[in-house]
Amino acid sequence: MKKVTTLVLMTVMSLSLTSCEESSSVVTNAPSVVASSSFVEPTSPASEISSMPNARSTNVSDMSAMDIVLKLQETGLPIDNIVEYDEETDPNGNLGRPNQYIQKVNFADTRLEQSDANSPQGGTVEIFNNAEDAQARYDYVDEIGRQYSALGYYLYLYDNILLRVVYDLTPTQAEEYQAAFEALTQQ
Repeated sequence: MKKVTTLVLMTVMSLSLTSCEESSSVVTNAPSVVASSSFVEPTSPASEISSMPNARSTNVSDMSAMDIVLKLQETGLPIDNIVEYDEETDPNGNLGRPNQYIQKVNFADTRLEQSDANSPQGGTVEIFNNAEDAQARYDYVDEIGRQYSALGYYLYLYDNILLRVVYDLTPTQAEEYQAAFEALTQQ
């Protein structure tokens, strides 16, 4: 009976994380990386971006989730199949709800096998109304990853922006996303 209960619990948590693919977090001044159960605290980034010709804003905190993903792609990261969600299409049903993300974009990393074009495997950018909501999501996703490593993400947080990268990537590959995201926040 315990095995069945454990299996059901893990399935439900897996489905809820997969469908949410979001994380809440109170944003610090710098993106934070969670790999397994260890934290890497990068240097504190500046929030201004000096030259971003394709972005709608020069301040990363004011950019859309799509703008951020496109900027990450421009750095040469193997990003493909970018899916932007709205209230109708968000698989978690959280978009726009109180204390949840207000924008969500998923993308595929071409180094990973992709099984469903509607659910790309690679990463997610979530934008929140404020840093506190972003931090809450970060903490939530981090805790699930600590309890069930198969459900973990590499997490990068800056202000009201949460970048989640799937654990299917190696730590070295995930560091490429961290470096590109930090560079974006420091320009």
